[in-house]
Amino acid sequence: MTIFFLSQAVPDYHKIVTRPMDLQSIRENLRQKKYQSREEFLSDVNQIVENSTLYNGKMNAACFIGKINAACFIGKMNAARFIGKMNAAHFIGKISAACFIGKMNAACFIGKINAARFIGKVSTARFIGEVNAARFIGKMNAARFIGKVSAARFIGKMNAARFIGKLNAARFIGKVSTARFIGEVNAARFIGEVNVARFIGKVNTARFIG
Repeated sequence: MTIFFLSQAVPDYHKIVTRPMDLQSIRENLRQKKYQSREEFLSDVNQIVENSTLYNGKMNAACFIGKINAACFIGKMNAARFIGKMNAAHFIGKISAACFIGKMNAACFIGKINAARFIGKVSTARFIGEVNAARFIGKMNAARFIGKVSAARFIGKMNAARFIGKLNAARFIGKVSTARFIGEVNAARFIGEVNVARFIGKVNTARFIG
């Protein structure tokens, strides 16, 4: 495929292919005698195939047709060199019909690719919509779960506060009971001491009388 043809069919061609090459450029280079060797000429021919592989992929029909044309071209050129005919410009003119057929096939293939891309974009848009809906539902479920967790924590804190209150009340009652018990013990001791003092007083009185 030529640069002119691709620039009309696929505008992003020059963004992917950094060294474009086409048969018209090769023909012009031949007319201006820019090629200093057969290897330079074949390098530009192979560049067309490499560009097609880079842009379309190895399994692409256009790439496959380009490789066949290039192989045929190189084979004919080798035959021409063996025979002694080195007029490459004349040879390019002979393969123009093959190039035209390749362009037509490539145009049909690009049309199919564009249709597939359009369908893919529609499917992608639907998929993104479904993903966004799933994310929204997930966020809603997460918010509900967080709300339930927060409510559970609040209830837990309330229950803990009630338990601590009851525990503190029990401790207070325990302290009061302990204070009462100590008071009763001290009272008993005091009464006992009073009784002992009275007994000692009675004993002393009896001794004094006796």
